[in-house]
Amino acid sequence: MIKIRNSLATKILDKLSDDIQIKIIDMNEFTYANTVAVYHSIRSEVRTLKILNEVLNMNKKLTLPKVVNATEIVFVQIKDLENDLEVGKYKIMTPKEHCEQLENIDLVIVPGIAWDKQGNRIGYGQGYYDRYLSRFRTNSIGLAYDFQVFEEIPHQKNDFCVSMIVTDKRIIHCDDY
Repeated sequence: MIKIRNSLATKILDKLSDDIQIKIIDMNEFTYANTVAVYHSIRSEVRTLKILNEVLNMNKKLTLPKVVNATEIVFVQIKDLENDLEVGKYKIMTPKEHCEQLENIDLVIVPGIAWDKQGNRIGYGQGYYDRYLSRFRTNSIGLAYDFQVFEEIPHQKNDFCVSMIVTDKRIIHCDDY
């Protein structure tokens, strides 16, 4: 799946990502969330820069994940995308030390490599989001290019399902499956 994603031209990824981000920004789950956790996209992942900027423009609290203790993520508030981030583990933009950790997150935007309609996800294999979401049950939305969504994918009992998946073509309410 990563090879397929990486094979697409940047213009195509940008267009598909724009369609996804516009859907997210228009959703009630986004509108009514006061604190939003968003990943900072890398390589061929669904882009998130518009979402990041919109959270800040709407005066919501923006948080990004930060790896702690090598096995967990926490979400840390970002007030300024240029000054509050640095290159971290896996070359992902990560909150700097001076940024404050927040725990009351209203909406978590989740990356993934493959998804199924039940909200199961194949990520990068570290289980960071599964562990976080199982501890702090909150609204969670997976972002995916439509070709990344399948009827069913392999999953384990400790995998955590997202509430919804937003693609360039549709919004999947995982509770319906």
